[in-house]
Amino acid sequence: MPSGPGAGIAHTPSTPEDGPTEPTDVVVRPALHPLPSVPFSPPCSLLPTPRSRYNSPMRIYMQTKPVADEAPRYYQLVLEQDLLGGWTLYREWGQQGGRASLKREVYLERDAALNAFEHARDAQLKRGYKVMFAQGLEPPHGQ
Repeated sequence: MPSGPGAGIAHTPSTPEDGPTEPTDVVVRPALHPLPSVPFSPPCSLLPTPRSRYNSPMRIYMQTKPVADEAPRYYQLVLEQDLLGGWTLYREWGQQGGRASLKREVYLERDAALNAFEHARDAQLKRGYKVMFAQGLEPPHGQ
């Protein structure tokens, strides 16, 4: 009995006028475990859930007016909650198209983080920065 690749498959010689031939001992077996016909639905933990406004990140992008042939300077503040329930304030500043600096501060309480966010925003507004973009900020009630 032959061994090696193609063992157990009988081939007949082919001639140019007959065309190519197929193996004669090919066995097709059904799959061992057919897939169920039940439609797939992901677990609830994988479905997207709407984020509450309380936990959504807050972001302010501020910029100075361009002076002569210099690119404007920018300052960006981002406040977001981390996975452990703390709050992280990111401060990024620099010149557009140039180098940037990033500082990260971690707070345990939302109120302390929000106060630092507002204090940093107010300090940059006093320095002449203008708000270009704001996201996730809730205006005071009644406005």
